[in-house]
Amino acid sequence: MRTRHIHPVIHLLHWPFIFAQGSIIGLSVACLVGAFRWGLDAIPRHVWPAARELSAQYGLFGILLWAAVLVALAYGAGRLVRAVPLISGGGIPQVELECQGRLHVPLSIWLRVIAAKFLACLMDTAGGLSQGREGPSVQRGAGVGAIVDALCGHTESGRRNLLAAGGAAGMAAAFSAPWAGFIFAFEEIKRPVNRTSCLLTLSAALSAWWGVGAIFGFGKLFPFDDIPGPEPAAWWKLLPLGLVLGLGGSLYNRALLGVKTAESRLPIPRKWRILPPMLSAGVFLFALPEVLGGGGALIVQIGGDGTAFAPLLLFLAAKVFFSLLSFTGDAPGGILMPILCVGALLGLAAGCALDGVSPSPENACWLICGMAGFFAAVLGTPLLGLVLVMEISGAAACLPAAALVILVANFVASRLHITPIYEALRSSIVVSAMPGGKQCAALHTPRMLRKESNTPKKRRTAT
Repeated sequence: MRTRHIHPVIHLLHWPFIFAQGSIIGLSVACLVGAFRWGLDAIPRHVWPAARELSAQYGLFGILLWAAVLVALAYGAGRLVRAVPLISGGGIPQVELECQGRLHVPLSIWLRVIAAKFLACLMDTAGGLSQGREGPSVQRGAGVGAIVDALCGHTESGRRNLLAAGGAAGMAAAFSAPWAGFIFAFEEIKRPVNRTSCLLTLSAALSAWWGVGAIFGFGKLFPFDDIPGPEPAAWWKLLPLGLVLGLGGSLYNRALLGVKTAESRLPIPRKWRILPPMLSAGVFLFALPEVLGGGGALIVQIGGDGTAFAPLLLFLAAKVFFSLLSFTGDAPGGILMPILCVGALLGLAAGCALDGVSPSPENACWLICGMAGFFAAVLGTPLLGLVLVMEISGAAACLPAAALVILVANFVASRLHITPIYEALRSSIVVSAMPGGKQCAALHTPRMLRKESNTPKKRRTAT
C-alpha cells in the first residue's frame, strides 16, 4: 500500500495559512465587537440621561413617553427574536452546541444572526436591561468563523475550530482580554488541544484584542492596577470569603435556571415576555440608575471612591433581582458582566464585614476576589475566571489571594453538585427542543438539534 507524502513546502505553508486565518477572524471580530462596545458605551452617556431629562421637564407625561419607548423597544427585540430564534439569550450555549456537532447553522442563518444580534442587544441596552457584552460578542465571533469556513472550505473538525476561534476572538474583544479568550475556547467550549487549534485560537484572540485597542481605543476595563493585596495576617479571611462566594454563586446559578422555569408558566405571550424586564428597567432608571446595564460603571464606582456599607447592600440586592429579571423573556444579551458585578458587590460586602470596616480603596482587594470567586462558582471555570479578572482589572497584587478564593468557591459549588451555568443552559436547550419536551426552548425548531448517539447520523441543519 502506497503512503501519501506531503511535500515539505506545503507542510511549511500550512502554519502561516492557519495564522492568517486566525488573524483575519480576529480583526474582523474586532471591527464588529468594537462597534458594538462603542454603542454600548454611548447609550449610558446619551440615551438614559435624555430619558431622565424627559421626566424632569415634563413630569408624568415624560415618564409615560419613556414607557412608550420601552414598549417599542420590547416589541422590536421580540420581533427580532421571533425572526431569528438563535439570537435569544447570550448565545454561548448555541455556539458550544455547534462546536460539539449537535447543531449546524448554515451560513445564511449566521449572517442573519450577526445582524439581528447586534440590533436586538442595542435595543435591550437602550432599555437598560442588566446584560453583558460577552455572549453576543462570542456568538457573532463564531459567525465570522463560519464565514471564513465558507470561503476557505474545511472538514467538519476544521469548521468547529474556526467557530471556536471566532468565539475566543469575541471574548477577547469584548473584555480586551486575549488570554481569557484563548482559555475560553478550551476550558468552556472544550475544543481539543492541539497545535492547529492553539495557533488558530491564539492568533484570533490576539488579533481581536489588538484590533479593538488600535482601531477603537479600548483598553483595560477597570483602573485597578494599584489595588494592594491583603496583608499576610488577613489571609485566613480568604477561606470564609471563598465559602460565601461559593454559596452565593451556587444560589445565583440555581436562581438563573429557576427564573427560566417560572417564566414558562407565565400567562404572557412569548413575544411580550421581554416587556416586564423593560418596564422594570424604567423604574430603576428613576429610582436606582446604578444597577442599569451590565454593571461595569458600578464596579468602578465601588472600587474607586468607596461606598458606604448600607448602599452597598442595596446595590447588591437590586442588582441580583434585576439581573435575574433581565435573563427572562429570551432577551438577547450576555450574563457574564452582571455576574462579575454581583461578585464584586458580594465580595466587597463580605470582605468588609470580616474586616469590620466600611468599603474603601484600601480594602478593594475583596472586590477583585469577589469577581473571581463568584465567576468560578457560577460557571465552573476556575482558570478562565482567574485570568479574565486579572486581565480586566490589572490587579496583579491580588492574584494569589484571588486564586485561593477561586479554589474554595469552586470546591463549595462542586460539593453542592452545582451544574455550571452554560452546561445547564445547553442541556435545557437540547431537552426542550426534543419532541415531547414540556418547556418551550429559545430554539423553536426541533430538527436543529439531535441527541448524542453512538450510531453515526447525518448532520442536521438549522432552518
